Amino acid sequence: MEQMLGDIVLGIPYIYDESRKHMEHFDSVVLTMVTHGIFHLVGYDHETQDQWSQMYNKELDILGKFNKLTGYQCSPLLGVGHYVET
Repeated sequence: MEQMLGDIVLGIPYIYDESRKHMEHFDSVVLTMVTHGIFHLVGYDHETQDQWSQMYNKELDILGKFNKLTGYQCSPLLGVGHYVET
């Protein structure tokens, strides 16, 4: 039985511009964004330090395996604009 988890919306022109601005490989950035979105769809979040840590480590593991298989250099998206200790 197929189960719909939700949608992932990507602003491709924005991602393209940002990847060029930061001299990052466009494909790696898109793959990282999709991976991050999938984690949200399956229930991960980053509202607290514990949630952030769990999600970051899971993304690091999955993207690390992906990088080994493909030669890409994807890294977790959780480095910017997310949980900040106050």
